[in-house]
Amino acid sequence: MQRAGFRVEFLDDSKFTVKHSEFIATDRLTGVRVGVEAKSRKRPGVLNAPAGPQGNDVRGMQGLLRKAKKQGQPDLPFFAFLDVNLPSSPGVRPAKWTKDLQEALSTRCSAAAPDPFTAIFATNFAGHYGAEDEKSLTHEWVTVIPRHCTVAVEPPVLFRIDDVMPRYVRIPINL
Repeated sequence: MQRAGFRVEFLDDSKFTVKHSEFIATDRLTGVRVGVEAKSRKRPGVLNAPAGPQGNDVRGMQGLLRKAKKQGQPDLPFFAFLDVNLPSSPGVRPAKWTKDLQEALSTRCSAAAPDPFTAIFATNFAGHYGAEDEKSLTHEWVTVIPRHCTVAVEPPVLFRIDDVMPRYVRIPINL
């Protein structure tokens, strides 16, 4: 969000009695404020998680989205970032996980029951699956913009976030 031009304000859990997003991001260009929630799949045997059987990807994504949905504030646009935490699939288009995401989202919203998410940014930046000396990793992401959402934002706000996704793992260093 910062790379896309937003100021980030993390929310203090002790000041809230209800569920809330992880942080509020304010667009420096437009002043638009959005609630942001980030969720990541925990995979058995990956990133310090204990080993065990792998779960169903569709149900796992649905579960994360269901949990994230509870974190939005009704008066703010609401972005969810969902990391699927899978090995990259270079050369496979679309990646298998995007089909699983599409299935997880298949019964989500309508004009009568709008989606609480203004946008969902699903990512798979899985460098931790690569070899130590691997120089180039595949970065995979999908931006989902519901047809019907509770609170919308202008498309340029969403486009700026999508534009920074390829640079996610490149950390700028000021010397």
